Amino acid sequence: MSPSFDFIKNRFKPKSKFKPESSDQTERHPNSEGNNALDPDSNSDRYHQSELGLERSDRPDPQRLSEWSGKAISIEEATNRLRWIEEQKTTELVQQLSPIRDSAQASLQSIVDLASDLQNDEIKVENERFESAVENARSMVITSIMKDANTSFPEIGSYDDAIKFKDRLESLSNRFGQLTGSHSKLFNVFLKKYADKFRSEFADFSNLKKKASKSIENYDLDLDDTNACSQKVANLSSNLSSLRYSQERIASLSAEVAEVEKNIVQLTTRRREIEQSEEYKNHVLLESEFKELEKSKAEFREYVSDLFSHLNRAFSKYSYGVSKSVAAKIELLSSSPSEIFLNERETELDGPSASPSQVMERSKEDRERIETYRTLLIDIRGAVNKGTISLKDSDKVSAYLDRAIDLFPKIESRGWEIRQKAIIIRQKQNRKAFDSIKSLDDLIQRNESEIAEKKNLVAETKAAIEVKKKEIQDLTNECSNLLTEIIGQEKIITTAND
Repeated sequence: MSPSFDFIKNRFKPKSKFKPESSDQTERHPNSEGNNALDPDSNSDRYHQSELGLERSDRPDPQRLSEWSGKAISIEEATNRLRWIEEQKTTELVQQLSPIRDSAQASLQSIVDLASDLQNDEIKVENERFESAVENARSMVITSIMKDANTSFPEIGSYDDAIKFKDRLESLSNRFGQLTGSHSKLFNVFLKKYADKFRSEFADFSNLKKKASKSIENYDLDLDDTNACSQKVANLSSNLSSLRYSQERIASLSAEVAEVEKNIVQLTTRRREIEQSEEYKNHVLLESEFKELEKSKAEFREYVSDLFSHLNRAFSKYSYGVSKSVAAKIELLSSSPSEIFLNERETELDGPSASPSQVMERSKEDRERIETYRTLLIDIRGAVNKGTISLKDSDKVSAYLDRAIDLFPKIESRGWEIRQKAIIIRQKQNRKAFDSIKSLDDLIQRNESEIAEKKNLVAETKAAIEVKKKEIQDLTNECSNLLTEIIGQEKIITTAND
């Protein structure tokens, strides 16, 4: 047995199709008294009153356009007016769809009534073999209609409601079309008196779906320019915000540069004060003396190296079979003979702490140390002369050894003079002022690098601002042209205060 339709027969109030019920509410127009809620320049929280049943014609309100006098318009005003236009169009769409919704609801009730009549009607089937199939088909039709018609259409108050309404109309139209198609034999053979009625209702339902779809399609087309303009105005506002941020960034960077430059002036002043101090002047003088000393060392090394370079073969031959200490001395005579006399490692250690007597006189240990090298040269010369070591041109080598031994005291004396000078310079040196200058120079250099970096950022930001200004100008022109076309009155969007 098919389910009863008694509980839904009166679910929907019968209404004439395409004719909404009359309303006791007084009809109001945009130009009527007390309609300031639709003014786009009024508070935004009052815009929603435009959806409270206010009826408008398809033409722009002349009084409204007259209020929009003057060409200049701010971004905020443009946004409000575009929003108002969208709300007006949405209200018109709701007004167009409301009678369609009422008609669809009435049509749905008619379909429910037909299904109820079909449920209670007795179907005569001449051939008993088809009776069960016919009853099953009838039950399926009634059940399907009851399921699909179980919910009424909600009131339409917004664009989203309109889309949901259209989607449900399409879904029901498709279901009803499938219903008549899959049970065509039942309708054409056994339910002839219901067939035309169902088809008529289904056709009406399909027409309502087409009308709703067309209204929404027209709405979308009408708002294409408005939506495009709204998007461009939003982009313009975003670009202006970006421009303001860039300008603020330049101001911040410029302030930072000024602060760092002020710091450089202070550091430079401090550096100049240190340069003028006696402490620093003495350091500069000692640095000059130190450079001359380094030049004397280089000449001394070259002279001693040249003197001993002719003896390397004799040193090499003599080194066979000697003790480690003698071998170490021979190695120093071959590789760095000047170090024997300069003894720079000891000079560096003794310089700052050496007493005046240590500067004037060499220690006994140092004299004995150097004398061991002179004694070693004499021993090597004896080995060459005796033929203990075999050398080609031994006579020449012996002569070079004689010369080195003869000049040894002179070389030793010159080496000591250089050592004395190095110790005196190290004793007098005070690197505090020099280190302060170096520290200040490092700070100044870092600050100058920071300034260069920030100025580079300023230049890049200024270049980006110029590009942004061109984009803003182009976008402003596009928005102004679109807005002029939309509201039918020349408008120029101003960005000076945005």
